[in-house]
Amino acid sequence: MISFQMEVNHLRIAPLTRKNSFPSARKFSGLDFRKEFKGSVLERKAKNQRGIISAIIGRISDWTGLSRKTPRRHNLVSDSQSDDVQCPINEFPCEILVEIFSKLDRTSAVKCREVCSKWKVIVEDSTSLRESLLTTKTLSRLCIRGVPKKESGGKKMVEMRWIDYDTQSCKAIIIPYPLNINTNPLFFAFSLFEIQRIIIQDLAFTDEIVHFLRTNLHSCPSLSPVQLTLNNLDFSAAKSLTLHHLLAAVGKSLEVIEIQSAYGIRPLDFTDAHVSQLDVNKIRRLVVDKIRLSGCTNRSLLLGDHSLRLFISANNFPTLVLDRCNVTTAVVCDYSQEWLDSAQFDENAVHRHQVCTVKRCHRVKASHFEDECSKRRLNCRRSSVTRTTTIYNIQSEHGHDEFTFALCPVPVEEKKEEMTN
Repeated sequence: MISFQMEVNHLRIAPLTRKNSFPSARKFSGLDFRKEFKGSVLERKAKNQRGIISAIIGRISDWTGLSRKTPRRHNLVSDSQSDDVQCPINEFPCEILVEIFSKLDRTSAVKCREVCSKWKVIVEDSTSLRESLLTTKTLSRLCIRGVPKKESGGKKMVEMRWIDYDTQSCKAIIIPYPLNINTNPLFFAFSLFEIQRIIIQDLAFTDEIVHFLRTNLHSCPSLSPVQLTLNNLDFSAAKSLTLHHLLAAVGKSLEVIEIQSAYGIRPLDFTDAHVSQLDVNKIRRLVVDKIRLSGCTNRSLLLGDHSLRLFISANNFPTLVLDRCNVTTAVVCDYSQEWLDSAQFDENAVHRHQVCTVKRCHRVKASHFEDECSKRRLNCRRSSVTRTTTIYNIQSEHGHDEFTFALCPVPVEEKKEEMTN
């Protein structure tokens, strides 16, 4: 017991010391390696190696476009003035650069715009380059459509596609909302095109879309499209003047105008006033089909007899498809009779068959149409009768020309709603 107590007292008194793993290094305890390394040859050598490595990484980053300081070269539309000054070739006079660019092909000359701001100005403003290389090109179709959210990652975007039938080529760009003219400049591209057909589909028809399109179309050297198609558009955000603004830019040259599968449309969105903006002597086809009117008491567009009388007075009878319009039975019969008379006395006429389709128009009824034809001494016979459509073949008394009239009556459900209201 006494020996155990002595051992405990010894442990309490003896200090704890840390075991030295390297006893031979005690004599070097006063040596500071940092002081010895600073300013030595080893430090300078390490700095040179780090400089070479960082320079190589910087070159690779600039080339691949991963550098934060230097943007990717092919994404630039114009460079800063400092880049222009640093480029030795920009010390040449503009005349020499124009002469050099004139030796290039069309594609290479257009890509020169992306090098720097000076080259961009030279390519866009040089008259000699436009006459030799950058001549206008006829574009078969300009298609503008809304990109589905599944394809755009939930973002609101618009696709603009250029289609050329002759070369069987197609190019497209994606433009994000908002459609700002300053951030999305397309003036140079439109200045090289003569557009034949404009097709707008699968988006909301708003003033923003029309303003963006009109501003770019004004850059075209000759704006005379022959077709305007509005397909599957949402008119709920459109104003009564939205379509007026678009027709003011392209209406006088149109031969075909089509409004199909429009929804959210109101009676004032397409009226006789819109047809008055067109050149009625040029129109070959007018289509208003599969439209869905927004909730309102008036279930018809204010497109009616006045438009048909405009075509009759111009002695021009386009193919008509009128859905939920405000035409009447008497004027439709006048339209068919006038066409038969004009075809009979036109010796140069080759096409002697015409079609008019009237769908879900409340003021046109089958029984009234047959009575009106008998009053005008027109041979009217039913060639086909189905549940939804009645087709009439109409001929004059002494003529061989034929006018086909297709009538789709108002659905029974809508008639019941009208009677209850």
